[in-house]
Amino acid sequence: MEREGQRWISERQLRLEDGFWRLHLTVKDAAGVTRRHPQLPDLGVVTAERRAVAYEVELQSKRKARVRAILAAYKGRLERAADELDEVVYVVDSPRVAKLVGAIAEEVGSARASRSGRSTI
Repeated sequence: MEREGQRWISERQLRLEDGFWRLHLTVKDAAGVTRRHPQLPDLGVVTAERRAVAYEVELQSKRKARVRAILAAYKGRLERAADELDEVVYVVDSPRVAKLVGAIAEEVGSARASRSGRSTI
């Protein structure tokens, strides 16, 4: 969907894209078994300035190991000079989830929060 010069891409549409938005995670499950699986943001936006922004919407807590793996993967992408991903924004609806995501982002070394309640990494 195009709006005001921005291209908004749903998670469903992201699955059909060439893989630009896809993260590859390695996470231990509750039984301690290491598993690899893909992760897509909930929304991708390409701004009028051609900046690629991934939006993660967290309405309930995920396991800490999974959140840590997601944040670490995004941090790695953002640090690679050749990568075209410019920003990751986490949107949360509860203080508990915000605290969890914020604490793990600080552990990973990728947190930057704004006064609006919007946290970016």
